[in-house]
Amino acid sequence: MSEDAKLPMQYRIERLYSDPVHDFAFVKLLTKNGQIPEDLPEGINLHPERAYQGCKICTVSNPGGQESNIGQGYISRTNSNVREWDFDECNTELMTAAMNCEGGSIGCSAINIQGNGLGIMIGFEGTVINLLPVDLPRKALKRLQDYAPVNRGTLQVKWELKPLYECDRLQLGQEWLSRFEDERVEYLVCAKVVLPQGPADGKVKPGHILLQLDDKLVTSLLQVDLYMDAHINEKVGLTLWNGSSSNDVECCIEDLHNLTPHHLIARQGTVFLNMDLLTAFEFNIPVKGVISSATFQPPFVGPSLIESIQGTAFSSSEAMATVFEANHKHRFITSCFKNIGSRSLSTPRTGYQLTIMDKPWFEMKRQPQQGGPWVITSMTRPTIIQRPLSHLQDCEASVPQPLLLDNDKPNTGVKEIFRTTFSFRANRNIFSDGNCDNNHLGFGLVCDVKQGLAVVRRGTFSMFDEVTITINGRINVSASVGFLHPALDLAVLKFGPVGIANAFMSDPALTDNPLRQGDTVYHAPFGLSGNIINKTQVENIDEDSAYRFHDDTSPFTAFSCTTCHLRIPPKTYQTEGILLNQDGTVAGLMLPSCAIIPSALIRNMIEHVRSGQVGKLMFRDFDVHRMLLADAFLQGLDRKWGEAITHKHVLCVGKVPIESPLRSSSMIKHPLRHGDIILKVEGLRVSTVSEVGFHYLKPVLSILLFRNGEEIEVEVPTLSLQDVTIDTVVSFCGSWLQKPPLATRMSGRPVHSQVYTTAFMKGGQADMFELKNGAFIVGVDGNTISTMADFVGHVAKIPFEKYFRVEFIPETQEHRVITMMKSVIGPTLLWRKLPSQNEEKVTVSVVDDEQWSQGWTLPRAKSERILLEPPKY
Repeated sequence: MSEDAKLPMQYRIERLYSDPVHDFAFVKLLTKNGQIPEDLPEGINLHPERAYQGCKICTVSNPGGQESNIGQGYISRTNSNVREWDFDECNTELMTAAMNCEGGSIGCSAINIQGNGLGIMIGFEGTVINLLPVDLPRKALKRLQDYAPVNRGTLQVKWELKPLYECDRLQLGQEWLSRFEDERVEYLVCAKVVLPQGPADGKVKPGHILLQLDDKLVTSLLQVDLYMDAHINEKVGLTLWNGSSSNDVECCIEDLHNLTPHHLIARQGTVFLNMDLLTAFEFNIPVKGVISSATFQPPFVGPSLIESIQGTAFSSSEAMATVFEANHKHRFITSCFKNIGSRSLSTPRTGYQLTIMDKPWFEMKRQPQQGGPWVITSMTRPTIIQRPLSHLQDCEASVPQPLLLDNDKPNTGVKEIFRTTFSFRANRNIFSDGNCDNNHLGFGLVCDVKQGLAVVRRGTFSMFDEVTITINGRINVSASVGFLHPALDLAVLKFGPVGIANAFMSDPALTDNPLRQGDTVYHAPFGLSGNIINKTQVENIDEDSAYRFHDDTSPFTAFSCTTCHLRIPPKTYQTEGILLNQDGTVAGLMLPSCAIIPSALIRNMIEHVRSGQVGKLMFRDFDVHRMLLADAFLQGLDRKWGEAITHKHVLCVGKVPIESPLRSSSMIKHPLRHGDIILKVEGLRVSTVSEVGFHYLKPVLSILLFRNGEEIEVEVPTLSLQDVTIDTVVSFCGSWLQKPPLATRMSGRPVHSQVYTTAFMKGGQADMFELKNGAFIVGVDGNTISTMADFVGHVAKIPFEKYFRVEFIPETQEHRVITMMKSVIGPTLLWRKLPSQNEEKVTVSVVDDEQWSQGWTLPRAKSERILLEPPKY
């Protein structure tokens, strides 16, 4: 049996027309060969004039995925004002009916007992459904059948219905009241929103009652809508009641399709398009300019009105594309914009967009312009991004002297510490670890000037970030992420080999001596103006403290670490900064929540990165916390351990995965359990976090622990850096895929595969089928998926516009199967960060390039922009 015979009701749809402000559209049904099907059922006739109050209707829908669910009810009202939903209806009347409906019923037809179409369901509230009368759809259908354009006119005024008795209270003249009563009119048309700079601006005001159109009495809002459509680009006379008297004004009706976006730019997770009428109505602004929509990240958070790019002003998205094309070689794109969705952010602001990794970006147009489908017209082809890191040029820069609050005269190393500090800005345009922060700012410390190595907080960094560090407030240097610690808030940046001939910068001295309670130290906080340095004392050292992020934006789970509490004056209190000893050596970096990264650990990391051996490091995948020794004795621990341990605490296993990190096709239970008391690691007694350590050179750790009243020794596998480094990201059908981060394993969930969803696009296929954050993809078309290479290999073989099955396991741990299809909106893209010593190298490739090109004509020339032809049906 052929595939067409198995699925006789499956057709390809081609959109013909969609209304700019009303929730209806027309599509054409086609077979896979592009022909009109011959087995279509007979259509229904549209008769809006047969709808009346009390008319019995029924609907045929598929709520909850059911087929042919029939509901019935009665029309209770035929002239209701529109409601506000995601699609903002305006300038029409709705019918309401009493009927129980569920999700999936939206869009079904309401027919009477004779089988005539009366309305289209566009929403419901409880047991009341809202129906759009079919007057406008019938008119549009007639124009499409005659191969004529659909006329839609507007005065840029949002109208609403008000009861006649309410207008009576507004002192409407008795003459007009009598005329409306004679026509049995119950509701009058009133102006609700009048857009500035529109054809009715200054002539019609909110609250005005529309009495006549060209000396014809206005009896319904539908009459107004149809009259506008029939007189486009013509002047019409309006008779208005302004509260005390009637007056006549003349306005020119504009073409509504000219105020509807027909061109857009998709760039770096943000869609740019011309201002549309519905958005203008929502914020009461002119229908002019370019706005941002469907944004993933800053700086365009919420709807924003773009005023200029790189100082060049424009009024349309077509002109904006020209500006983008002229500045495609710039590392950053500067934009001036207004956030129209917030009054507090309505003043013009300046933001930055990263362009070096923005591959591909594309343009789309409506074809035809009047409500037709969106098709891609041009795009940038994915290419390999390879850019040498910048070199810090020799220059004599003056660093301001630090301000010492107690007039102390410290060591030279203390006074010169700000020569080795810097600020940075990190940017990226893809989702990694569920985060896409476009403007990640912070500070750091240069540790190796000649090799170009610096340490910063890990925070929201990813391997795909493009970093610009600023030294002395005026020297910008390009950098990349060289190392991300999987369990500590520590990262190493690489900014290329730097030759310094004039001793402008020098390596800070890192000490191996740990801080102790009562030590006198200098605290140089980051970010304070004036380079303030505090001379203070260490009040307390806590060897085991859970690290809490003050900004709650960390994409990873930090392990317990050492904290240090200082006596800092309240006026300059800021924990994040550098701690220095009295001899000028750096004791460590201080992070939020008073956590401290000792200099010994920083030196160790820098040496491994410098020698290129950081890839050989192994990391533990379990956290530890402190337990009182007395509590351990109550559990049966031998008293001899109290004499051997100098502290009054022992270490207890905290967060631990449920499976071992051993490379195996089947899950192996982790040898550690929550609550195990750790006595020795590699034969050494441990009682503090620093003694356990965070990274090792051994693939397996020998740990002596106390469990269930007995001492046992277990072999605990460690994690390699490759296991926890996210260096590959795939965008697939509106979702972003990567390997599961360490935080997922630490949450107690089993790892079903190495393909993990970290983000999704709202409204995309992944969102539609609930393939959302935290899901493991385990199969594609019956093929088992265990690694990202398996997934990419199977997806690349799927033809264009071919349905395929995806098996995944969400956070609820239930096995689910969905059916998806490769979309014409864009291909499946693969981002990879390749290791490189002296240059930053990120590759962007099309996974299904050959299959995708079957639907679009993709020339193989290596040009910056590619003109595309729409698919031929």
